[in-house]
Parts: sequence; structure tokens; C-alpha cells
Amino acid sequence: MGLADFNLKFVGSFMVSFLRYFLAGGSLMTLLCCAVSPPVPPLVSTVAKTSVLSLEDMQQMYSLEQLDAVGNYLLTLVDEQGTSSCGLKSEEARDEMRPLHLLRDRKLSAAIENFKLQEMTSSLKTCRERCSCGSLLDLYEGLPSEQKPAQMRRRIEMALKKQDLRQCVSETEKFFCGSSLQAYLKQESRSGEK
Repeated sequence: MGLADFNLKFVGSFMVSFLRYFLAGGSLMTLLCCAVSPPVPPLVSTVAKTSVLSLEDMQQMYSLEQLDAVGNYLLTLVDEQGTSSCGLKSEEARDEMRPLHLLRDRKLSAAIENFKLQEMTSSLKTCRERCSCGSLLDLYEGLPSEQKPAQMRRRIEMALKKQDLRQCVSETEKFFCGSSLQAYLKQESRSGEK
């Protein structure tokens, strides 16, 4: 083994040892830096706070019956001048009715365009339990006169009179409080103030 081979082995082993220590030191420095730096907030919470709920999203997520029930709930809250169990005050409820009416009117227009008598008849059978007789009456009123079934208005009005408003308001409050619909209405009522 010549001097050149010895030097090459020595330099090679020196370089390997140097790299090991260098990398170990770099890893130690990385650990120390991470331990000292402040924690970075998670990306998910930032996205959730800045996400904007759209009218189209709400139209897809909620039925006309649900929107009608929320309208009755908000109107009752405004009339009673109180605060709901989820902290919604009557003034806020009044402000949230404007975006709700816009959303509901669009949903009603779509329902009128896609009207099917069979669906209205089957909905009439369960509207008292589902708290949706009011939306059926609105749908009926929006239909062209040639599409309005005879005696249907009277049947809907009778069902509406038998509907227990207190129970409907209580059930609606359970589903509405904390929902994405409530967040959307709050968001829209605040943007209307600007």
C-alpha cells in the first residue's frame, strides 16, 4: 500500500467522521431551534375562521320547510322581545330575518318551478308533525292559478291551524342554534350593517 492509497483512506475516513458529526450537530441544532421557537397555530383553525358561507351553499343544505320553520322561530323571538336558549336576542333575530327571507324566497321560487302535485299532497299529510304547513301554503299561493288544485288551500289552512306553534318553535331552536344556517344569517346580517 502506497502513500497515495494511505492518504486517500485517511481523508475518506476523516470525511465520513466529519459528516457524521456535522449531521448530528445539525440535527441537534434543529431540535434546539424548534424547542425555542413559538408554536405555529394550526392551519385548520385559520381556515375555519375565514371561511365564508354562501347563499348557494345554504340553498343546497336547507329545505324550504326548514327555512320556513326558522322564520317562525325568529318571528316568535322578535314578538316576545326575549333571548333564546342559545343567546340569540330579539334584535339580532330581527336583523337575521332579512337574509333569511332572501334565501327562503329563492328556495320558494325553485320549488314553484319544480312543483309536483303528488309531492304537495304527500307533504300535506305530514306537515303538522314537520312544522311545514306554512311553507306549503306559500308554495300553493305562488303557483299559477291553473296549477292550483281545488280545495287544497282549505286543506292546508286547516292543517296549519292544527299545527302546534310552540312545539315547532322549540324543535326549530334545537336544530337552528349553532347550525351553519345561524352562522350564515349572522354573517349576512352583519354585512348588511356596513
